[in-house]
Amino acid sequence: METLVYDKSGLKLTMAENINGALEALGFKNLGVKARPGLVVLRRTRMPALLIETGFLNTDQDNALYDQKNQEIALAIANAILGTLDLETIEDSEKPAPPVQEPEEEDGAVYYRVQTGAFRDRKNADQLLYELLDQGYPAFLLYENGYYKVQVGAFKVLANAILMERRLRRAGYSTVITT
Repeated sequence: METLVYDKSGLKLTMAENINGALEALGFKNLGVKARPGLVVLRRTRMPALLIETGFLNTDQDNALYDQKNQEIALAIANAILGTLDLETIEDSEKPAPPVQEPEEEDGAVYYRVQTGAFRDRKNADQLLYELLDQGYPAFLLYENGYYKVQVGAFKVLANAILMERRLRRAGYSTVITT
């Protein structure tokens, strides 16, 4: 098992190492993390991306592990990602909205979002948006009432929005939680 990353930025490299460690604990052989900037499935992403190779088809031991521990593998990967992002207490998964649209509401459900800026000039909003996306935040742009609003995440659970707001504030952003 190995994890391939687009580049060696700190967050992606740490996340890849954490995922490998979690899978190694399940019994897979850890072949390490490799930077592969030319890999087609990773290079054109607009967000941090990792390719996780969970075992190999020509290895009976990997196949047996995969068959026996399928659910545990998925949980190990998810927990390694959340652990890297300091979000171990997430109660419900976040549902990021598409760019320049408001998150859809299901059955009247309210989504909490963390707003990091509101601009009349689209260029200023885009600059902040790209900065957040480069750092791995699930950011999007919403145009409303004459303002371009840069927001992060769409959470069903207020506690999760609060965790994201704290994380953004620690990173130096001004924030406000909105619906």
